[in-house]
Amino acid sequence: QGCKTSLTMASNNHFNQPPMDEYESPVAPEPEEYMEEPGELVASMPAPYAADTAASLQTLEKDVMAKGGSGDKAAVPGAVAANEASRLDTRIAAKNAANPTSRPTEVSEVGASRQSHLSALETRINAKGAANEKETGTQKTMMSEKEPEMEKVHEPDYEEMPPEKENVAIEKPDTYHDKEPDEKMDQTPAPSHPMEMPAQSTTVAARGMVNEPDVEFGTVGGGTTAVQEKLAVAELVSPDEDDAFIPAAVEYDPDSKPPLYTNRKFRLYGIVAIVLVVVVIVAVSVSVARSVKKETFIAPTFAPTQSRQTLDILAALEPIVGGAELDFDPELSLEELDSPQAKAAKWIIAHDPRQLTEKDSNLVQRYILAIFYFSTSLDRPWRSCNPPVGDEEDTCVFTLLHPNRNWVNVTSIRWLSEYVECSWAGVICDDKGIVQALDCYGNDLAGTIPVELAELTYIQSIGLFNNGLRGPLPPVLGSLKNLINLELHANALTGSIPTEYWNNPDILRINLGSNFLTGKIPPEITRVEKIKGLFLFDCALSGSIPGSIGDFDALSFLRLQGNKFTGAIPTEFGQLTKLHELFIYNNDLREGIPSELGLLVDLDDLRIQDNPNLGGTIPEELWNLTNLRKIYFWSCSLTGQITSGVGKLTKMYHFIPRKNSFTGAIVPDYVNMPTLRLLWLHFNNFTGPVPDELCTKSPPIQDITADCRAVTREVAKNPCACCYACCDDQCRVVTTDTGRQLLPWEE
Repeated sequence: QGCKTSLTMASNNHFNQPPMDEYESPVAPEPEEYMEEPGELVASMPAPYAADTAASLQTLEKDVMAKGGSGDKAAVPGAVAANEASRLDTRIAAKNAANPTSRPTEVSEVGASRQSHLSALETRINAKGAANEKETGTQKTMMSEKEPEMEKVHEPDYEEMPPEKENVAIEKPDTYHDKEPDEKMDQTPAPSHPMEMPAQSTTVAARGMVNEPDVEFGTVGGGTTAVQEKLAVAELVSPDEDDAFIPAAVEYDPDSKPPLYTNRKFRLYGIVAIVLVVVVIVAVSVSVARSVKKETFIAPTFAPTQSRQTLDILAALEPIVGGAELDFDPELSLEELDSPQAKAAKWIIAHDPRQLTEKDSNLVQRYILAIFYFSTSLDRPWRSCNPPVGDEEDTCVFTLLHPNRNWVNVTSIRWLSEYVECSWAGVICDDKGIVQALDCYGNDLAGTIPVELAELTYIQSIGLFNNGLRGPLPPVLGSLKNLINLELHANALTGSIPTEYWNNPDILRINLGSNFLTGKIPPEITRVEKIKGLFLFDCALSGSIPGSIGDFDALSFLRLQGNKFTGAIPTEFGQLTKLHELFIYNNDLREGIPSELGLLVDLDDLRIQDNPNLGGTIPEELWNLTNLRKIYFWSCSLTGQITSGVGKLTKMYHFIPRKNSFTGAIVPDYVNMPTLRLLWLHFNNFTGPVPDELCTKSPPIQDITADCRAVTREVAKNPCACCYACCDDQCRVVTTDTGRQLLPWEE
């Protein structure tokens, strides 16, 4: 009574075999294998102890059978077994002392083997004794209820050892890994896996099993292996422990496996898998983010998708162009859309390889430049650097105007390509990627200037000259407070100059020449007080030239030629002491040349020709402009004489007083001009020959033209021995000494 049995498996090669897989069920022998006769049990024991154990078992069987057969229920088989166990220990100790060279046996293995056989025999004896009881049926029923069924269990892992009972103390070696191997022991490497740790020896005082201090873990002595057989151990349990949970007594199911969530490896693998998934997601996200922000993103153009159309891009662009321009059918293609604003929005959403979102800082800037392209390519593509089509490369040949006024070809990047907009041909940005200049001149742009350019608030230079732009000047360009250079000349722009263009006091150059502009120069022009270059030439401007222009202290270049200006040349021009060029020709100016022009000491190019009603004489103060290199005042109805004071202009290169009414002799003081190359004196009323000094001058004057050919007269008005070309006395036929007729501009 009160006896419970459990099975534990022990293997002699436990230290040399790999650990059993957690999910692999151990194969335990059926309980009947351990319920055989004592002889079979003894045969399975190690040889050194088989004889002693056999004798002890026979004696024990007789004693127990005698007591059990007599019906004495007070006899306890456990006490008999304990007595026999004590005698057996004494014999084993004596045998070990007599034969010290034999292989020591681990106490735990020997005790477990002996106790297993004794407990198995004891169980059989109890069953036989119970058969002799008077109340056979009742006793059988009671014994079957109290005696637990022999259960199959798997050997627990090292980490899953049964909990300690009251009289059991587990001893673990403190220096297992640090101990030097015994010379008599096999040099077996220490286990590398925690599941390969050797089972600790135990000390059970109640059962007479005591650890010997010199017993080592592992294989002992001369390479001889440990116990070769698997042993079954039956443990006695006191009645007080009847309610305790004994892991070894749990019913064994050979097909059962531990729950996955309780398995340590499963939990470890699960955590590792989750971490790997998170790492992959983060890596992909970072890779995509970096590829979007890199300077030259490479991606193919693709068709519009619903996800892109549902973004708030249109809402971000609406303040730029208004909702009406963006109210278009998203199913329409670029070619089917009408307005440049809608085309640009369609391109940004569906065709831009960079696929910007409303959160990108350069979305508006890229959109405005796309509007600019579609606005200036309505009639035809640009001459170069149009968007790539098909397999076209993103590079192109772009023409630039070199500072030396020569056109040069450079390699650049196409517009609306996959590159950032700052790399497109003619777009210049600062180091933060903000547009600073737009220089697309001479590229055959055809269309209108979009008002959206005013949204590039940090732009400083707009150069769109030498193109085919048409329409009025956008007044909003006058709101660009950072603009310092505006060059729109040589286009087909119409209308008047908006007064807003004169609101920026910091602008340095305005060039609106060679357009079809009309109207007058307004009084507001005085606001551009820092202006250095004012170019309003070859338009159809009318009215008088404002004298307030003379207040521009920094003005260096003033070109007002080719208009319909009338009135006098403002005397205030004498205040422009930094002026280098004064072009006021081809107008209808009157009242002669003011003497105040003689104050322009830095002037090097004076062109007042083709003002047929100007009249008057050349003031002597004009000869004080010693920096002058060119003077063009033909066809101005000038009279009087050209005095010897002209010799002060020692830097003169071109001196052209032709087609006026000058009188008097041709002075020889031109010889004081060492750099003079062109001297046109014809179509005047000079008298006398061309001085010989001019023919012998060194370096020579390359082109002297005079009235040196007589047609109806016997003698020419101005005979010349070295003139390149001669005119007749009636100025009807102009020929050279080779018979060549002069070109119209030479006349």
